[in-house]
Amino acid sequence: MREQAAIAGYCETENIGIEKIVKNIITNSSIRYLLLCGKDSGNGKMGHLSGQAILSLHKNGITEKGKIIGAKGKRPVLKNVTPEQIKLFQSQVVIVNLIGTTSLDEIRNVVTVYHTKHKPPFSQDAVILSTNKIISAKNPERLVLDKKGFFVIIPQKAGNKIYVEYYENNGKLLHTIEGTDAASIYYTIIERGFISKLDYAAYIGKELTKAEYYLRYDIPFIQDKSMGELMNE
Repeated sequence: MREQAAIAGYCETENIGIEKIVKNIITNSSIRYLLLCGKDSGNGKMGHLSGQAILSLHKNGITEKGKIIGAKGKRPVLKNVTPEQIKLFQSQVVIVNLIGTTSLDEIRNVVTVYHTKHKPPFSQDAVILSTNKIISAKNPERLVLDKKGFFVIIPQKAGNKIYVEYYENNGKLLHTIEGTDAASIYYTIIERGFISKLDYAAYIGKELTKAEYYLRYDIPFIQDKSMGELMNE
């Protein structure tokens, strides 16, 4: 079935997820069918209903403010595609609605049927999308300590705990935080105002994640050393 499909995947959200589907389709004029299958996202909790939103978009388009006309999800607003791109999407593909179908054999059979139709490529040239400028990531030249203090992270297999010692920059121990996972410790540090610099907060989050991996997967942990360095030692 993979040889018969240009793109396969899932769509969880009724906004950014749909935008990516639209952009991928209109940049490949050979895609002429869009098959929707599986359970629609949302199941009454988040209320995304992305499948229903795709059907509505293809049938009705969007309002001047980008809202998908007739979509029932919570936030069916498209902010990163133009009305012209949506019109191309509507013209280029035929929707095959199998929402609710989870049988792989049934889905495979339908894909085969539409593949044998040999629908020619869309007559209009494929679209080249403009995109935001890509920013290349780089490592900081040096990490400047937060004026509020610094942290020493100590994961302990015994008890399955992570201990974080919070010091003043003069070396005086102020508090010790204990927890079993990176997220709760990180949240506690932020909530109590122990940190003020964004780059230092990011650093602490990374080190706490490494400490959690040490507890869960026995990946070596040394503060300030990357996981790559530790795995190669």
